[in-house]
Amino acid sequence: MRFLSIYCLLSGCLLLSCGNADERKTKPAPAVVAADTVDTSSAPPSEIAKVVLSDTLLLPNGVVMRLEPISESEFDTAPSVLQLEGYAGLDQVPSDELENRRILPESATVNRQGRTLTLTALSSATKLVSDPAGSCGVDYYFMTSLPQIHQWLIERWEACEDRSYVLVDQQTGKQSILTGYPIVFPKNQYIACGTNDFSGNGNFACELWKSTAAKPPKLLWHRELNEGVASLRWENDSTLLLEQEWIDPSNSDGSMATRYVRLRLP
Repeated sequence: MRFLSIYCLLSGCLLLSCGNADERKTKPAPAVVAADTVDTSSAPPSEIAKVVLSDTLLLPNGVVMRLEPISESEFDTAPSVLQLEGYAGLDQVPSDELENRRILPESATVNRQGRTLTLTALSSATKLVSDPAGSCGVDYYFMTSLPQIHQWLIERWEACEDRSYVLVDQQTGKQSILTGYPIVFPKNQYIACGTNDFSGNGNFACELWKSTAAKPPKLLWHRELNEGVASLRWENDSTLLLEQEWIDPSNSDGSMATRYVRLRLP
């Protein structure tokens, strides 16, 4: 009887050991997460939104500029940029009648003949030819003259890239393609612009150009952002204010969130 008890005890231990071995074989191994991967699947939506916001801009020369949060009232107290007739920042191609009214004050140097827009600079004539039937159909529309920086402003519509802007130098005819509608620095030495493209291209960026009386504008930097730039204002001679928008993950309806930031130029 004692021998039978010992036998049963040993058999039970052996079965238990085998069962544990089988469990170890079938139990899935823990997932390996890369060190640079951030898992936001279980994070609150508000935390996810914080992860994607930009708080600095790194310039090509290594200088880091901070995007300082400000209030909407601080943004509103800065001088606003006067927009042109018929321009409200909307994705709307100007009518022929509107463009004719814009050209009229500049008719001595600006002319439209069919699809060709001619701008006569001091040294040469620049012809911008619309080609709406091309693979990435493009159309040019005259907007205004910016005599304080010796430039003409042209609206450029391209099927592949949506809308951009072109500055044509009134002295040399050289073209500078901007990512967004430009605002001119109070002392005319800088031109700033930004883009707020939610059409699917995801083109969110801010640019700063250097303007001089003797030369065409020079691009100082172009930086991609995680948020769109809805509008820009100058606070003073060395400070830019941005109104930014992004799709807020914490909003179930996918609506936009807005913030206002200050950018102090180095």
